[in-house]
Amino acid sequence: MAGETQKVIVLTGASGGIGQALAREFAGPGIYFALIARDQTRLEALLKEIRTLGADGEINAVDIRDRDALHGYLSDLEKRHPLDLVIANAGVTAGLGPDRTRESDADSDRQIDVNYRGVVNTLTGLVDNMQKRRQGQLVLISSLAGMRALPDMPSYSASKAALIGYGHSLRGWLKPFGVSVTIIC
Repeated sequence: MAGETQKVIVLTGASGGIGQALAREFAGPGIYFALIARDQTRLEALLKEIRTLGADGEINAVDIRDRDALHGYLSDLEKRHPLDLVIANAGVTAGLGPDRTRESDADSDRQIDVNYRGVVNTLTGLVDNMQKRRQGQLVLISSLAGMRALPDMPSYSASKAALIGYGHSLRGWLKPFGVSVTIIC
């Protein structure tokens, strides 16, 4: 990348949908991305694309449910590139079963693990350093379903409501340390 890095952005869920759109939107000279998702091939293609837009970065095909692996990566990243912005975007969705039967236990567990615990894993892997540096921004991608639960998506709605509560709590804790928290629904 030509020129000096001005902003370092961590983006989870970067291999699809909203994550890819956010990477494209933020990509430009001076932007360095740490793109995180499980799909290595899609991450490689996105990194190549954002480089054509003037940004640079790296990828890590890690599952955000794997706290130890994620924290290890984020710790190493922070040593090399102090983080400015973290967008906790990774998420999954599911709903009721066939003929409006209850959602499966596996679907419910997966949504709670990815949508809530995965975000907690992401943020707890880097918030201490932001607090010590007294700067940074955390963005939690939630959903309107977290504010007004969808009857067909109970666990999704609950996991997104948990993010809203978690984000408000983080905001109160971190504001005096210069770290801002944004919740997007």
